[in-house]
Amino acid sequence: MNVNGIIWFGVIFWILSFAALFLSVTIGFYINKNFLTYIFTEHELTVIMTVSGIYGCWLVLTASTAANIAKTMQLLALVIFFLQTCVSVVLEVTVLYRVFANREYYIELVLHKTVSTLVEAYHISERARKVLDNVHYSFDCCGLTQWHTEWWLDISGHVKNELNSSFAWVPESCCLPHLRSKDCGFATPRARPSQDKLMENDLLDFQEPGESVYFQAGSIAAASWYNRLLNEPCPDLIKDYLGELPVYALMLIIALAVGKATISFAALMSLFKRD
Repeated sequence: MNVNGIIWFGVIFWILSFAALFLSVTIGFYINKNFLTYIFTEHELTVIMTVSGIYGCWLVLTASTAANIAKTMQLLALVIFFLQTCVSVVLEVTVLYRVFANREYYIELVLHKTVSTLVEAYHISERARKVLDNVHYSFDCCGLTQWHTEWWLDISGHVKNELNSSFAWVPESCCLPHLRSKDCGFATPRARPSQDKLMENDLLDFQEPGESVYFQAGSIAAASWYNRLLNEPCPDLIKDYLGELPVYALMLIIALAVGKATISFAALMSLFKRD
């Protein structure tokens, strides 16, 4: 094999590797579609699989054009390959630049949405329950916010219909490791003390500021309940754990994309220079 053949073999291999990556994303997303609904909506999954599949096929066509050039050296094939390479470069640079420039936003969005979806599905999906419990155990965190209202209140602020209790609640996996028990996540109010046991100083301790009653729905129990829980939101701790890993991954993808474009244009230039 001559030098020109080696160069074009490298071009074809590089392009096919990228094509395999995008097609693998499409296949992987399709196989794990049920689980990925915790991260993406049905529409978003469809768009990702469609775009990734189409671009993978586009790269396969580009590789076939490169193979045709290596065999025939036809001018038309050279022009088509040049245009295909330009389109690929524009698309890849545009997408990667936007993702890299807004990486913090996208990372936070994905983590927040994933944890939020898992919390919503916790009562109805055993798989979601197992996944989120493992996240709590691994990162010593609990749910989406440090106040835990997402567990027992809906968006409108009402107690969720699927709960049997009207009091604050979190899963057992949200409790501190040494305090975990069957009911550790329930903020059960303490029993109202009888009047003959209340002293004058006790009234100040039990009474809420500005309130004329001693006990509201779980408010008195909130302090002891909160103290036995893991109160750090999971998205924040997962992001801290990942650190700069997403940045390195993006930089690697950018380097591979630039390398593919460079070797493709270099192969074309070598032919024009030879001519």
